[in-house]
Amino acid sequence: MDMQETAGKAIDADTMPVSGKPGGRTSERIFRSALPIWERCYQHPFVQGLGDGSLSHDRFAHFMVQDHKYLSMYARVFALGVVKSECDRDAREFASFITSTFQAEQSLHDEYLGQLGISPEEVERTPMSLANNAYTSYMMNVALREGPAEIMAAVTACSWSYKYIGDKLEARENATSDEFYAKWRHTYSSEWYRASNDHDIEMLDRLSADYTPERVARLERIVLDCSEFEYRFWDMCWNKE
Repeated sequence: MDMQETAGKAIDADTMPVSGKPGGRTSERIFRSALPIWERCYQHPFVQGLGDGSLSHDRFAHFMVQDHKYLSMYARVFALGVVKSECDRDAREFASFITSTFQAEQSLHDEYLGQLGISPEEVERTPMSLANNAYTSYMMNVALREGPAEIMAAVTACSWSYKYIGDKLEARENATSDEFYAKWRHTYSSEWYRASNDHDIEMLDRLSADYTPERVARLERIVLDCSEFEYRFWDMCWNKE
């Protein structure tokens, strides 16, 4: 029995506390395939430390700087979605994702970076880690070479796995009451983030509605690859690489 099958037996996808239950052929397939990887992410000591408040601030600071850099590239992937859109509706959708990335998630990062005493200049001077560079380069390569549905697949692993993690952290009995880390948990389990994540999923399903099984398999592969990069990102931050 392979890892995915074993993990699938341990996870009840119908009762787990995550929004965005798949509503279409593509998201249903991706959800079932990626769930074991997202559960591994949730079980990572970095994420568990976020949940119970035991994570050291130096590790979290490393995460904040690298995630800030990641989000800048994430927004650029959406920008390529604007360029490659075949209708105004899709272009507007991708443009709205850029706005929400910079206005909402980056604002959370700016607040944390200020609390941690990390200046914008220090963020700029800090090199992007190799794991972060590999992940964002993969997404950019997909966005440059492929189409709007593939672009949505490349960004979905981040948004959907964060919603999964945020909801599970919020639901745990020993969740920290320390506002420093609780704020992160509240953001990714919030109604705003739920709606944003659901929007991503709906767009992925809509853009791939007429895809052949082979093309859906390609979307699945992209999400699985990016989900593995998500795990490596948590690992990189835990080890401060």
